[in-house]
This record gives sequence, C-alpha cells and structure tokens, in this order.
Amino acid sequence: MSTEKKVGAFFVIGLLILAVATFKVENLGDLFKSKLVCKAAFSSANGIKPGDAVRQAGVKVGEVTDVRLADGKAEITMEVDANTPVRKDSTATITMDDMLGGKHIELSLGSQQSPLLESGGSLQALDSPSLSGILAKLDSAVSSIDDLAGDKGPLGGLKNVGGLIASAQEVVDKIKRGEGTLGKFVNDDEAYNTLTRILKDNEKDIKAAVADIREAAPEIKAAFASINKIAEKTAQGEGALGKLVNDPKLYDDLQSTVASARVLANKAEKGEGTIGKLFNETALHDDLKETAATLKSFTKKLDEGEGTFSKFVNDPAVYNQAKDAVAAINDIVQKIKRGEGTIGKLVTDEELYVKARKVLTEIEEAAKGYKEQIPIGAFTSVVFAAF
Repeated sequence: MSTEKKVGAFFVIGLLILAVATFKVENLGDLFKSKLVCKAAFSSANGIKPGDAVRQAGVKVGEVTDVRLADGKAEITMEVDANTPVRKDSTATITMDDMLGGKHIELSLGSQQSPLLESGGSLQALDSPSLSGILAKLDSAVSSIDDLAGDKGPLGGLKNVGGLIASAQEVVDKIKRGEGTLGKFVNDDEAYNTLTRILKDNEKDIKAAVADIREAAPEIKAAFASINKIAEKTAQGEGALGKLVNDPKLYDDLQSTVASARVLANKAEKGEGTIGKLFNETALHDDLKETAATLKSFTKKLDEGEGTFSKFVNDPAVYNQAKDAVAAINDIVQKIKRGEGTIGKLVTDEELYVKARKVLTEIEEAAKGYKEQIPIGAFTSVVFAAF
C-alpha cells in the first residue's frame, strides 16, 4: 500500500472516530468539569435509562448515569454541573419529552432559603403517571361516558343529537313566528310598549326605591358585619350565646335540669308530693272551688256596698271622716313638735324633763324610806299593845 493510501485511510478513520465522539458526547468540555452526584428513588423508572438528560427550568444540566433497583424502588443516579443550583428541597420528576417516548429528569429550582444539596445527596422523587396508567384511566373515563350515554344512562337521550337539534330549531321557528307566550312577548310590540309605559310611569318610584337601597346599603353592610362579628364571638365561645353553644357543662346542666323536671312531672302524674296532690286530689280541687265561690260572693257584696268593710271602701263619708281624723292627728303631732300643750312641753321642754326626773327620784327615795320604817312601826305597835 502506498503512502498516499495509508494517509487517506488514516484520515477516514480519524473522521469516523470524530463522528462517533460527536454523537456520543454532546459537549466534550463537560468531561473536564466538576460534577454534582445526586440520587432519587422512584416507584417506577418509566423507561428512564442511563444517558437521558437531566434538566432544570428546561435547560440541560446533566444526565442519568445509573438506574438500579434498591429497596423495592428504582434508584436513579444523576450527574449535574457543579454550579447547578440544586437545593435540598428540590424535587425530581420523570417528564416526557415528546409523544415518541423520549423522557428526561426535571429538577425543580427549590426555595431560595433552602441550602444547596451536597454531592451524593438524595432528592425527593415525584412520581408522574405512566403512559399505561394514563391510557387505563382514559379507558375507564371512556367506559364511564359510554355508561352515561347508554340507553339506561342519564345521558342516553343525547344519542339522538340530531333530533334534539331539530326540536330546538322548531322552538326557535315558533318564537320567530310569534307563536306561544314567549313568541308573543318577543314579537308583540304592544307587550314591549306596555312594559316601557309601566317603567316610565313608575320611574320616580323606581328611582326612589333604588336611592333608598343605596342609602341603606351602608347600614345593611354594617348589620351584616355585626352579625358576622357576633357569629365569630359565638364560635369562639364568647358571651352568653357563645357559652350556651360551646360550653359542654352548660349542656350537661340543662340536660340534668330536664331530667329533674321529668322526674317531677312523673311524681306529679302519680299524685306524689304537694303538686301531685294538687293535680290529682278532688278534695283539694273542691276546697279551692269553694274558696273561689266564697271569694266571689265577698267581692260581690263588696261591690254592692254590703257590710262594714264594703261601706268603708265605698262610702265617701267614711273616707272623709278618716281623712279628717288623720288631719287632726297630724295637727296634734305638729303641735307636739312645736312644744305646744302639756304633751308638747313634756316632749320638748328639757327643764320640765329634769324636774320630772327629780320628782321621780324623790318619790323613789321616799318609797325606800317608807319600806325601812314599816318593821319598826310594826314592832312599836306590838309593844304598846302589850301594855
């Protein structure tokens, strides 16, 4: 082989190697960049394989390096550029590229407050539905729609869509021809004129009603706000109504009170206790009836002016005499207060009080002296009688 042929063959082989390297490696510079290794465990790999792209915000940042089973899940290992902002709260999702079946791993950006993920860390995996699962759900939905649109389904009548459209067209044609109530209302100018006239005649009233509504709108709004505030307080257990609604103790007390009332009602029904006897004993009923009759008779006599008490109530002369007597007593009391008369002086004159007290003291001392002289006098009488 000549030198020219050897050079040509070497050149062709070099082109082939370059072509293969170009197809296998999209960016040869990536081989010399530092990588961030991260993992995510999915319930299903969904066709992901090594070499598939890893993207973030739609931009390719790495590729899948390994797919294996680990603890019953599909563990996918990824290598991304070291400067990619993969955070600890970022998530990994298997996403479909196109309808031809291409897939990649999509990484979320995560929150700015979350720290960056260290190399070798794990991300939360969000399982996306597989194509078979989507087709199964679609098949189920189609079956459900078919059941609804079946002869026995609630939408079975929709099969005859042409008949429904024809019926609707017939109704529209009748309205256009002015047939029926709706047709007359749409086509009859008199109905329109009547409605216009009614609105015009009551224009002031309508405007006044609208103005009243607008004027009352703030008050209505305030009322609803108050009702809402009361409802919130009630829900929070504030106030009497809130406690009534939320306090279980009050409910228990009320239930206990109802039970006690039921017990009392049962005893009353059986004739036990005072209330029971009042409800069940005929003798007490007869006594009350007789008392009521006596009271009625007494009231009748009182109204008719019979008896002393009736005359005292009905006779104006007795009232006037009592009034005069009260006036006289009041006059005497006033005189006593002013110190007039013997009793008045006795009540108001302090000197007279002192003298009276002195006299009473002297009388008391004289009485004591008299008691002391009684035994001596008796003894003297006996002695003189003996001689």
